[in-house]
Amino acid sequence: MIKTSTQMKHHPSITRTKDHLFSTSDLVYFSHLRWERLRQRSRRTLGDYAQKRRVFFVEEPIYEFIDSWWIDVNQKERDVWVVVPHVLDWVNDDLRQAMYQSLVDELFEQYAIAAPTLWYSTPSAPPLSHHLKFSAVIHNSTNELLTAQSTLP
Repeated sequence: MIKTSTQMKHHPSITRTKDHLFSTSDLVYFSHLRWERLRQRSRRTLGDYAQKRRVFFVEEPIYEFIDSWWIDVNQKERDVWVVVPHVLDWVNDDLRQAMYQSLVDELFEQYAIAAPTLWYSTPSAPPLSHHLKFSAVIHNSTNELLTAQSTLP
C-alpha cells in the first residue's frame, strides 16, 4: 500500500541538449540515510534535479513490529519525493527483502516510473532492484569510505 501526502506536480520537459541525459527520465535515489539527516548541499542538488524531472529519494526500510507493510511517499522541499518503506521486523531476512522489493515495484507501478536513472548511495539496494529496467546507474563511492571508517578501532 502506498500512502501519499501531496499530489504529484507535472514538470514540463527540458529541451536543452546538455540537460538531455538528466532530464529524460526520473531519478530514483536509494539512500542509506534518512532525508532529514542528509546534508543541505545534497538536498539542494537533488532539488535542482527535481526542477527538471521527478526525483524519488528512497530511504532504507523502517523495520517495525506491525501486521502489514507499506510505503510512505511524501513530497518534500523543492519537489523531491521522499519514499519510506515500512517492513515487518518479526519475519526472516528473505521475507523482509521480498517485502521491500514488492514495495519498490509498487512505487514504480503507481508512479509510472519507467527506465529511470538509478542512483545508489547504499550497499543494500542493488540486489533488491536488480530486476528494474533503467536508463543509467550511478554508484556513490562514499560507501567504501563508510565501510572503511566502520572497521577502524
